[in-house]
Parts: sequence; structure tokens; C-alpha cells
Amino acid sequence: MASYLVLTPQGTRGPTDAARFVRDGFSIFALVFPLLWMLAHRLWLPAALLFAIEAVIGYYAAQTGHDTGAALVLFALSLLIALESGQIRYRFLSGKGWQTGAIIPAGSLAEAEEIYFSGLSGTAPSSDPPLPVVAKAGPWGGMRHQGPALGLFDYGKGR
Repeated sequence: MASYLVLTPQGTRGPTDAARFVRDGFSIFALVFPLLWMLAHRLWLPAALLFAIEAVIGYYAAQTGHDTGAALVLFALSLLIALESGQIRYRFLSGKGWQTGAIIPAGSLAEAEEIYFSGLSGTAPSSDPPLPVVAKAGPWGGMRHQGPALGLFDYGKGR
């Protein structure tokens, strides 16, 4: 079961249609096509940085003949991006002012959306009780980082 981080635009409260769901987990698309994955998620600056790094590694490999080593470094870089894909998207959106609305464990994006939007009036069926949002974001005491710890590295040391 994956965790979905719900990000809302600055100044909104409660469930909103503008919410974005970021899955915390491994991304196969980011492993195979890291540059296209970044472009698909509108991460322009990280994509430009990745392109520059890949170009430098490719140039170095062409000049020195270390093709195998360059391929291993590029694979390691792609693996890191695939493992940290949720964290990369979260950091980018939070830098633009998006706020953490909730953290929802769910099996799929559709299930996470159903759990999140079950608090809206008229969206939950009357026979089923609304599903709770598991964790509300807020300032956690004693942490330097005020967001959730996603991915491979725990930046805030708060888990």
C-alpha cells in the first residue's frame, strides 16, 4: 500500500478540487526515462540540471572511453530519481507555496481521492460512512523541517 501526500494551494482549507496527489513510492517511468518523467511533471529546472549532468557525463565518457562507468553512473542517477520521485515533486510544489493537506495510505490514486474527498458534502454515499483522512499536516514539535518525511532520505529526522 502506498502513501499519497495531498498538497493544496496556499490559503485553502479542507478538501479542494485543486488538490494534487503525490505518490510516495518507486516510479518505473522515472527509472527508465528520468528526463521525460521530469518534463511530464513540469519540473523544468531539475530537468535542465539533469540534462546538463547527463551531457557532462556523456562528454567525459566519450573523451576517456569509460563507457561502462558512465552507464553505471547514469543508471545510479536514474535509480535515485526513481526512488525519490515523490520527494522531488513534493519539494518543488512546496517551494511554490503549496501546503500539505493530508497523508493518505491507499492502494491506488482513485482510492486516495475517494478518501480525501469523502469529507465534501454529497460526495460520500449515504450507506457508507465517510473514510477518515489519516494524518493532517501541521507543525510537528522539535523538527527543523515542517513537512512529511518521504522517500529514501529523512530530511527532517522526524520519523
